[in-house]
Amino acid sequence: MQKLLKVKKWGNSQGIMIPKELLKSVGVNDPIGQELVVSINEKSQIVMQPKKSSSRLMDEFGYLEDQKPAVGLREYDWGNPRGKELI
Repeated sequence: MQKLLKVKKWGNSQGIMIPKELLKSVGVNDPIGQELVVSINEKSQIVMQPKKSSSRLMDEFGYLEDQKPAVGLREYDWGNPRGKELI
């Protein structure tokens, strides 16, 4: 897929608006907030790829995997159910 895009002034920077169908063609289906890796190859072409990640959940909370529970942290017994709780 090929599109003609114009560079526009945005504040003190320049930018291009990337159409949604162009983003979908490179695997970016939910573009808001997703990170892209943009590079220039040996032919001086701009290359855009979605950032590799296992999942958005791991992106947000993956750092918790390496943490150990706090000392003395344990499960607390609140007693037998008293109402219509589901167990």
